[in-house]
Amino acid sequence: MKRTIIGLGALGLMAGCATPPAYIPFDNTATVQLSKDEVWSNLVEYFATSNISIKTIEKDSGIIYAERMLAGPQEISSVASCGSAFLAPAIAATADLNVFVREQAGSTRITVTTQFRETRSNALAQGQLSVSRCNSLGVLENAILKAAAGS
Repeated sequence: MKRTIIGLGALGLMAGCATPPAYIPFDNTATVQLSKDEVWSNLVEYFATSNISIKTIEKDSGIIYAERMLAGPQEISSVASCGSAFLAPAIAATADLNVFVREQAGSTRITVTTQFRETRSNALAQGQLSVSRCNSLGVLENAILKAAAGS
């Protein structure tokens, strides 16, 4: 009985080591003094040179949907907060990106939305995977907005 109580207490303490993803507010929209064509060209070049796969591109409607596989916990931790889970190490990560480009009077407005996910392996349930949503730190969105502006 005493061992069971100690075991449950230790398990509770270890489970307490899990942390939720941090939330960092950031601006995901920019207006630039470039034409839609210039912004579009800058974005396509950025995605091509940054190893980001464009899945859907519709210039007339101003939408780019892209996806990127991230190289595990080190790379995703530079762009998103995923928190941690007890005995569930990260084994893969992905980023889905939506970029909306809208021409306005004399300028172009760009909005970038992202969704980050981390796949974790559950050490207690061999072979079982779980997917966790992560919160963006604004780093990737900022890089895309700068690229769109030609910076």
